[in-house]
Amino acid sequence: MFKEILLLTLLSLGLNSFTWSKSKTNQRNISDFDKVSFLESNIPSHQLDTVFTSNITPQEAKQFATKLLEKINYDEKLILNAYKHDDYNTINKYTLYDINDFITKPYSKVEENFFLIKKYFPFSEVMFPYLYCDTALIKLAKYAGSLGIQLRNSNDWITKEMIEEERLDFERAKFKCSQRVNMTYEEALKAHKIELYKIMVY
Repeated sequence: MFKEILLLTLLSLGLNSFTWSKSKTNQRNISDFDKVSFLESNIPSHQLDTVFTSNITPQEAKQFATKLLEKINYDEKLILNAYKHDDYNTINKYTLYDINDFITKPYSKVEENFFLIKKYFPFSEVMFPYLYCDTALIKLAKYAGSLGIQLRNSNDWITKEMIEEERLDFERAKFKCSQRVNMTYEEALKAHKIELYKIMVY
């Protein structure tokens, strides 16, 4: 039970970039459909029940994720353009104020009443397929912060290698977010369940 609670907590925080040993997973070349069927038949039903209370439908969840991806793309262009023109003030405003104002604005009364840092993201199991989008937004903010530090300081405290690593982390999360958004909700949910199963068996 503790493992299940911890897993749900990690997923609700957007910490969905896990790795696992291939030796721990089934080595057969089976289809995604088979994997999902295996998952659903082997996880007790109470683990799949909705455990959070924010009222959001699958359609609304997909719409939310689509708009969030649009924001991520817009913010990325804003940050990169500011960096290109040595505009430290724009990047600093984004990392210190804009992103904080966005993520602390509650989606609903549910998020408002919870002690959460990221209140903007619906606190619902229905949103689990789109956690990569939350991850991408947060990694973009971290990437932007490093770009701002590099503009502000002429020393090598923030190296090009560190910035490149943060850029790649952001790009990977945004790519996964885009994949899920371009799926139907049912397809995105199946993809999420496959990942969830691999984490649980690890």
